[in-house]
Amino acid sequence: MRISLAHSPADNIARHDLEDRILADDRAVTLICAPAGAGKSHFLRAMADRMGHHVVAGGTPITNAAWIFWDDPTLGAELPALATGQRLIIASRPQSVPAALARGRLYGALLELDGDDLLVPEDMCSAEQWQRSLGWPLLLSPAAQDDALLQDYIATDVFDGTAAQDLWAVLAQSELPDWCRHAVPPLANTADPVGLRLARIVRHAAEGELSQHLSSIGPDTSWLDNEVVRDPMVLCRVMARMIQNGKVAGALVVFDRAGGWTLFYRFGKRAFADLIALFPEDSDEIDVVLSRALLALKEGEVQYAQTVLVHRFGHEIADTLSVVRGIAKFPLKVRIFRILLLMYQDLALTDALLEALFAFATQIRLNDTVLRGTYYNAMLEFLLRLRRYDEAEDAAGRALKAYEQGNVPLLAFYISVHRAVMRLMRGEASAARHDVEAARARLSEIAFESPGDWRLLKLVETILQFEDGDPQALLDFLEHDLDEFSHGEIWPSLVELAVVYGSQVLCEQASTRSALAFLDQWQLYMALNRQFRHLIEVRKAQILQNKGRWGEAALILSPIQAGLDRVWVESAETGFTRLDARDDILLAMSWLRQIAYERPRFVYLDRKLQAMRQNPRLTERQLLSIDVWSAYVARHNRDHGRARGLLLRVFELAARRHSLSVLSEEQIFLSELWADQRMATFLDASGTARAVQRRLEESRHAKTSATARATLTRQELKVLVMLTEGASNKGIARRLGLSEPTVKFHLRNLYRKLAVSRRAEAVATARGLGWVG
Repeated sequence: MRISLAHSPADNIARHDLEDRILADDRAVTLICAPAGAGKSHFLRAMADRMGHHVVAGGTPITNAAWIFWDDPTLGAELPALATGQRLIIASRPQSVPAALARGRLYGALLELDGDDLLVPEDMCSAEQWQRSLGWPLLLSPAAQDDALLQDYIATDVFDGTAAQDLWAVLAQSELPDWCRHAVPPLANTADPVGLRLARIVRHAAEGELSQHLSSIGPDTSWLDNEVVRDPMVLCRVMARMIQNGKVAGALVVFDRAGGWTLFYRFGKRAFADLIALFPEDSDEIDVVLSRALLALKEGEVQYAQTVLVHRFGHEIADTLSVVRGIAKFPLKVRIFRILLLMYQDLALTDALLEALFAFATQIRLNDTVLRGTYYNAMLEFLLRLRRYDEAEDAAGRALKAYEQGNVPLLAFYISVHRAVMRLMRGEASAARHDVEAARARLSEIAFESPGDWRLLKLVETILQFEDGDPQALLDFLEHDLDEFSHGEIWPSLVELAVVYGSQVLCEQASTRSALAFLDQWQLYMALNRQFRHLIEVRKAQILQNKGRWGEAALILSPIQAGLDRVWVESAETGFTRLDARDDILLAMSWLRQIAYERPRFVYLDRKLQAMRQNPRLTERQLLSIDVWSAYVARHNRDHGRARGLLLRVFELAARRHSLSVLSEEQIFLSELWADQRMATFLDASGTARAVQRRLEESRHAKTSATARATLTRQELKVLVMLTEGASNKGIARRLGLSEPTVKFHLRNLYRKLAVSRRAEAVATARGLGWVG
């Protein structure tokens, strides 16, 4: 059983110096005003004993004694009437100083001492006493070496009557507030072990006291809203303390008031998950349930998140349209969370659902900044999926404004990343760089670790490097970060970006097999998601097209959608402009690409390409691809002027936007066009076209080592790369615009330099030497 620190014996250090100072003063009243622990009561008793008097505590003393020693006056007590020659010494805490002392202060009739006067001078202590107390009388008690007992004393005595907001300041500020250092003087010596120990104990005590205050939360806590924004982790620790102390109901009230599940974005994943784990497992409180569902989303467990909601709210919650329209009666925060969940689900965005989503905005109060931003964040994702970029830009602006007003940098980071994704999808890499810089700045502002979000940013940054002709960073990301990335929270637009760019860089820098294996990996991960199955199948066909394996590509494309097959594409014209769904556009584009390469003289093919180009849902990347195919078709139809004009425009646009990947993707068309002597001469006259072509070549052969580049000619390097991809002599000739005898000439030189005689040996030796990946 612990003894009370307030009544535990302290080392006996007589303060005759202070007693003599009072005795030598002729003023009638002496006030010793100091916080708990300063030793004022101990001093008062010692001086009273010396003078042969008793100490009176509580109400106004009535005595004829020459010396009156009054300890701990009752709050509101009046001064006693003093006779001539009587002396009064009062020991009081600051909050209970007796009234009517103003006159004494005004006329200089009052001797005032404070906690600093009660500090024991170093020369009056032994070395051991000073080392453990720094002169603070409370620490001279041997019992004060018990941390738990000292913490309890500070909480109940030092912090007695302290306002909740002042306790918050103790926890939130890196330096303890002045009033706190005045109450506990050794805190001024932060470099001393005593000061460090006390700072830790004081903060623990403040945390416990604040949790008691907030357990009975009332209308006087409006200050909490702003404090949570500035120092959210204080609230996280205090709520954890409340739950651990059995104050679950109070913690839930605070949790709800401070933002509920949206506090994830203020606390960070780890701290938020630890806090939610403290609530009872069987808790069905709305905020706890939504928080558990959000944590599931952050782990990529979309289906489990929905299961959590259905278990708590019933199957009505799965009917998105009913929830959004308000037919199913759920609180606003539940409905917004349901909209957030829709971002990750494989649900069709029907006209009715979109109409209901747009109308929903009017139901969110302007001061609900985080919920409002979350709604617009979800709308941004939906609009990106639908390629409605102008509306997506508006949603991004509204979401960012709300998040900045709410001071939530993590959520503002998500908007900047979303914007960068939108720019990349549109083929505007140069514009995306500004958004990436903003995203990095906002992510740097958060006070907790968030490795998953840094991976999101890293992916986008490596894609930008790839767009600028440097594939290595993206290859490194795929090798070292992809597993963690794919098993976390990913928005569909970000998955699309990873699938497209990842398969492209692997196809170009590793092999077709690596690219297809990468897509199979995503197909397995997204096995239950229809829209991604479609995307991945079409992407496989495109990868095979890139390597001239047109027959295999057609076999993949044919069964994807019966109503939009090759027959439809070959017979349609104005129908291309009316295609609305992303997947339909993607499939039609792939068939048009196939036909443009295999049958460039197909009747009315150019009109089909131009009709497709008029579709308002196309991205800038897709428009550039159509221009490349159109140039290819024009050349085969002997319209050389149009072919040259189209190509020059393509190169200039790609250079202006710092977006090379689309040209690299269309290399199978461009290599043949550039091999045309008249075309090459025309493009060589453009410094922009020459610079872009050089960057493309450098990027294409980035996987070859410096030794290989120093040993082989440029044409031999190209032939070696194509050999590693399994290309035939005929395929190499077609892609490089050479005759087959010329290809054989380069092969013989390559074999000689590698000291081999066959293709397989050349590939094996080059890989063994580290010349190619």
